[in-house]
Amino acid sequence: MQTLRARWLMTESGWLPDVTVSIDDAGAIAAIESGAGSGAPGATGTNAVATSAVAANGAATNAVPTSACPANATPAAQVDLLIPAMPNAHCHAFQHRIAGLTERASGTGDSFWTWRERMYEAIDALDAAALETAATTLYRRIAAFGYGAVAEVEAARAHLGTTPIDWLCANAPVDAHWTLVHATHATGAELERLAALDATVCVCTTTEANLGDSQFDLQRWSALGGSLSIGSDSNVGLDPREELRWLEYQGRLARRERSLLVSAGNPHPGSALWRRAVAGGRRSLGLPAGIGAVGAPAQLLAIACEDSAMSADEALDDLVFAQRATRLHGASASASANERIERN
Repeated sequence: MQTLRARWLMTESGWLPDVTVSIDDAGAIAAIESGAGSGAPGATGTNAVATSAVAANGAATNAVPTSACPANATPAAQVDLLIPAMPNAHCHAFQHRIAGLTERASGTGDSFWTWRERMYEAIDALDAAALETAATTLYRRIAAFGYGAVAEVEAARAHLGTTPIDWLCANAPVDAHWTLVHATHATGAELERLAALDATVCVCTTTEANLGDSQFDLQRWSALGGSLSIGSDSNVGLDPREELRWLEYQGRLARRERSLLVSAGNPHPGSALWRRAVAGGRRSLGLPAGIGAVGAPAQLLAIACEDSAMSADEALDDLVFAQRATRLHGASASASANERIERN
């Protein structure tokens, strides 16, 4: 049994202050106690770590890193905030092998299509052992940045004869179990149709920007109440905070306004986006929907905050947009050797 004391715990209905969270050996939240004397604001223990694990197929692993499971749960590790780890709803692990190697201009009009040829060359050069190594390395890295589960997908080539969304809606039973990736060229009418069908859209902002592949109309999708998830896709960017930050920044640049992607009752884009992407990501991966509840998987991130005057929502704004006063506990370029990664 592991125990974490937190100044704030993100739950489905808001923030729960001053709590002790107990996590059982199966990696589920066993108990949440309020008013448990979590200590002075900003006082954090160095042994607090994120209790997230990565599954190659997007399934919940509920696994806790070995380093986060001391035999004796007392004294409890002290953290400032506990928030759900971010699901990665779209990932091509092998593409990380060419990240940074495709930026040189060819002088012949570089685009997504010229990048794609390089990508297919990378596929052809991979055997099973090389793919295993690439995936293991990548999954450890994205776990260290805050992703808690990942949906790995295979590369596919298709010629539809119409727009992908139009073809899909005409030929498949699209509903809340479906996630459409990118949808950067979706028309307003197509977005309305998808929202009515209760589908989720997975946006991969750093990949879409890197490839010059346009941008998703998130303002319109938000106005329609559409479900949203995010993914690292080509893995040119590995940090969910960067994905969320640029979702907001794209809208700011286009509209010359600020703080656009907020929700009713929450004027903080950082925490509003984190909540929304976690909910949509769990939906995309088929994970339990609850956040910060007894029985839910303890796929949590421990956040340190050096500014005791910050509210929990302000701390999430800082984590997503600035990282002046907040950081992930134990964040590094590579996860520890004890990180548990499961594949099915």
